[in-house]
Amino acid sequence: MPQNKRLKLTLYLKQNNIVISFLLVFSVINIVYATNYYWAILFCGLVSTLFYFSANQFIKSENPESGILIILSIIILSLAFTQSIGQDAPNWLFHLMIIFQILFLVINKKYQALLIGLSIVTGMLTGLIQEQPMAVTFSRGIALTLFSIYGYNSVKSMLNSAESLHAEIAEKVSLNAKLLETRVFQRQVLDSTNYAIIAVNAEGIIIEFNKGAEQMLEYKAEDLLGKSTPIIFHDKKEVEQRTEELNIKYNVNLKPGFETFIFKNRIGLTNIREWTYITKSKQRLTVLLTINNIKDEDGRINGYLGVAQNITEKKIQEENQQTAETIIANSPSVLFKWLPNKERSILYVSNNVSQILGYTSVELTKEGFSYNNLISEEDQSSVSDKIFIATSYQTNQLSSEYRIKNKNNNWVWVEERTFIKKNIDGQITFFEGIVTDITARKLAEIKLLDSEIRYDLAFKRTAAGVWEWVNTEEGIVWWSPRYYDLLGYDDQEIVASYDAFLKNLHPDDMERFENTIKRHSEDNEPYMLEYRLKTKNGSYKWFLASGQTIIDRKGKPLKMVGSIIDIHHKKMNEELLIAREENFRTFIETAIDLFYQTNPDGYFTYSNQAGLNLTGYSLEELTKLKYVELIREDYKEQVIAFYSKQRTEKTKLTYLEFPILTKDKKTIWLGQNVQLIFKDGVYLRSNVVARVIKLK
Repeated sequence: MPQNKRLKLTLYLKQNNIVISFLLVFSVINIVYATNYYWAILFCGLVSTLFYFSANQFIKSENPESGILIILSIIILSLAFTQSIGQDAPNWLFHLMIIFQILFLVINKKYQALLIGLSIVTGMLTGLIQEQPMAVTFSRGIALTLFSIYGYNSVKSMLNSAESLHAEIAEKVSLNAKLLETRVFQRQVLDSTNYAIIAVNAEGIIIEFNKGAEQMLEYKAEDLLGKSTPIIFHDKKEVEQRTEELNIKYNVNLKPGFETFIFKNRIGLTNIREWTYITKSKQRLTVLLTINNIKDEDGRINGYLGVAQNITEKKIQEENQQTAETIIANSPSVLFKWLPNKERSILYVSNNVSQILGYTSVELTKEGFSYNNLISEEDQSSVSDKIFIATSYQTNQLSSEYRIKNKNNNWVWVEERTFIKKNIDGQITFFEGIVTDITARKLAEIKLLDSEIRYDLAFKRTAAGVWEWVNTEEGIVWWSPRYYDLLGYDDQEIVASYDAFLKNLHPDDMERFENTIKRHSEDNEPYMLEYRLKTKNGSYKWFLASGQTIIDRKGKPLKMVGSIIDIHHKKMNEELLIAREENFRTFIETAIDLFYQTNPDGYFTYSNQAGLNLTGYSLEELTKLKYVELIREDYKEQVIAFYSKQRTEKTKLTYLEFPILTKDKKTIWLGQNVQLIFKDGVYLRSNVVARVIKLK
């Protein structure tokens, strides 16, 4: 239904009770004053029936035009029964009622004018039929005309007001709906991010605290909104430090608090920096906080919006990465990452590669550079074979030694230990390996080979045990007396044979030996290999073996000659060194003294078990604290001043006694030695050895 019809229907229904009352009064007056009593009753009954039928039809159909013919019938009836009723006043009032109904029911203006005109004419005809004076008749017509104009204007004004009001309400409803949708969308966006989004008003009171902030800081929004400022989850000492920095840099006099956070916004600068958040459970988080202005329609700042990203893990990774890079930079080993293609294109190489190969990491990782082209042609096939075997037999790592040409065209011996990385489908994604410079070791081996393992070692009493494999097909072997002696046998005490050699070879060394002999048979390069042989008393000893196949002019193998050297004590010393290192680590972890390390910011980075037992903290808890946080309050200033002086003067080793508080607030006195570690004048960390002392 059109809006104006609906409005008219509403207005019509509201005044319908008044019209019915009026109709009842009109009927009573007509019946009382009628000249013909029965005709009056009949007329009022017909008029009431027609009016009821008209109103009922109108309400059911919700169509104002449906009452037009019925109104017209009422007008005609009024004219037809005027003479029989005999009274003028009720008829006159009845015509007013008809006009009132027409204005409400009829939509079309032409129909309104026609029906109102017909009602006026009918009223005037009533006067003529009743033989009233012309002045009265015209007065009636004028009165009805004026009433029609007044009624039309009144109805039109009401309809216009109602239309305007409805339009305004509809617009507000639409705006409210859009605003509600926008707010719902904004809330969904705010709550769907893992960033902590916190808004404050101009006074710093929190007015927005999204789900990400709740999860990050462990506070509930309802506990903070309208009650607290962000200072509640900031490190107060850090705020004081940043305030002092701003005062010095911008020559201002800020007090530690909310102004510290938004000072840069006030002077029109970008406000992004790292801060420390302290959660409700006292955990420390490093966040990257961006603070923006919130402005009203006039461009005035009425609040601030902070967006915080938790970068704690990232900072830890960066610190670990820096530590790893520092270790790598001072190591003879270079980290590589290769693509699994024929050229072994380099995806990544650590910066210390220049110390070994002379190339920069940028030069090696540029497009089109081939790592394999750096490997000597004599070693390329061996390296390729190892890669092929490893990838074909689904192993996860491989190891090889080869020569590689540096930027100055010099050959460098390297040892490569490579790990094969695969995706979930088992496809190789890249090779990741460590390449170590072993040139010095190789030169020593070559020197050893030149001085100790030459062919003239075949003489019987040389220091090395010499052997000859005279017929490889039949396994005919000759051992020198020294060979027997190294194994604890007398000369010729056992039969020299290839089978006897294999029987004495340690089972764990069998595969390496067979692979070495196979590779040697393919490239005919001299080989050196460490393995264990069983001696006469049943124990195994380590030997360094070397060998070379002698071929004729046609390339046919004649025999293989070689030697073994006792390196058992050398191997035992190496294993002893490894054991000592493991024992030292065990000693640190089982010592009763405290061993711990701190970074340049004063945070714990390591503590042995004695330190954890004494303080009552776990390693995870301790690494979130600064060492000064454990010092008893009345000694903090003294201790901080002492170690600040040590760092300023770069004193490498100091001793100091002071009390600390354990996790359960128990006081313990420590006497500790602090060693400062510097590199290129830059303070890296502190190594600390401390012991519980008793005051005299």
